[in-house]
Amino acid sequence: MDITHATVPGSGTVHHYDTRRGDHVGVMVFDDGRRALMFYDRADADTASHVVELDDDEATGSPSCCTAVRWPIDWRSWSGAWPS
Repeated sequence: MDITHATVPGSGTVHHYDTRRGDHVGVMVFDDGRRALMFYDRADADTASHVVELDDDEATGSPSCCTAVRWPIDWRSWSGAWPS
């Protein structure tokens, strides 16, 4: 996956990538430490159609959630408790 980085003068740095499904996603890291996820409409890749601002806990927890499940799970027998 290719991630591009661009400085937004006076705001911070935006990191963009395209998912395998073709969705265009951005992560904005503001100079003051705020972070936001940005989702783009396929028809207009230059303007975010939806922005989700994250607080510190959400921003640090999001990567963990995205990478937490790395083993095959048999959903038919799942008890609802994640392995520790």
